[in-house]
Amino acid sequence: MNLVETVGIQGRDKELVELHDSLTKGANILLSAPIGYGKTELYQYLVGLCDDYDWFYLELNDVAFVSGMKALIKNYHSNYNNQFYLHPNTLNQLSDKAKVRIKRNGKLTWSDLSHHVGRSDLETVTKTLFYSLHWRNKNQEPSHKPILFVKNLKRITDGNMAMFSVLFQQFQVIAILDSRYAHLNHLSVLAGNFQNVYELNPLPFDACKVIVIEWLKYNPIEFQSDSVRDSFIKHIARDSGGNAGAIAKLLEESLLSDDEITKSSVQRLEWDGTQYMSLYNLMIVMCFIMAAGRMLGREFDNTVMIISGIAFGTIGLILYFLKSTLDKIK
Repeated sequence: MNLVETVGIQGRDKELVELHDSLTKGANILLSAPIGYGKTELYQYLVGLCDDYDWFYLELNDVAFVSGMKALIKNYHSNYNNQFYLHPNTLNQLSDKAKVRIKRNGKLTWSDLSHHVGRSDLETVTKTLFYSLHWRNKNQEPSHKPILFVKNLKRITDGNMAMFSVLFQQFQVIAILDSRYAHLNHLSVLAGNFQNVYELNPLPFDACKVIVIEWLKYNPIEFQSDSVRDSFIKHIARDSGGNAGAIAKLLEESLLSDDEITKSSVQRLEWDGTQYMSLYNLMIVMCFIMAAGRMLGREFDNTVMIISGIAFGTIGLILYFLKSTLDKIK
């Protein structure tokens, strides 16, 4: 069971309300944030809303765009078979055996269609999709525009951006984008098609604490004392930096030991993305100040010169032997 399944979505109340409003109004939605900020959880929240409202939606998986479109056609046929329509010309292009099976069974199975879709180019696949959506809308009188979920907008390359952009004509598009790639020119252009762009911020410290506290209810851990338990909660909430993915990793790490959690074991809990404030540069600056004081001491007072020299040498030794430690002072 993942973290969200255990404790729910925490610290995103404002976003949940706004996303629900954007979804029901038919706005295109882009979720943009670094890894671990909860984009996927909010994305799944929107998928769940579509299920609750019984709205028609398709999903473009996290694969190359052409492969994703072909898989989308397959899922459309599988999940909405009674709403899938095929152009007569396409039916004529199917094999004779497929035509016989269709005539005998009165329906089109995926095995009859898979070969045709598999060898079709992107334009043909898109036309197949649009033709079916057109007749679905004619016959079903949908209450909401078809929705397209895009698991990873980064999969849309510069070369197929134009073809992807056409999808906005038929779908309300909801997509995820790792903010590391938001600066790419073609993705910046695509982002202009989204009425609502949510750039997620780190979770508040209190929300991080709630996540850890709720998680502990379902994952009992032995602590040396109540104060150690409090330190554990605060440590993870602080060191995660508001990153839900980091909280999950730290909590998983805490389960690896069969021993009770002690004060020292709490301090050893770290994740790769922990941000530290290094004092190394500050110490370098102090060295220069001491060196300047030593030079001035030569001019004004030998005592100042001696003190500055001793301080300069001491700090130099600290820098040499304790650099790695200084880099980890929080």
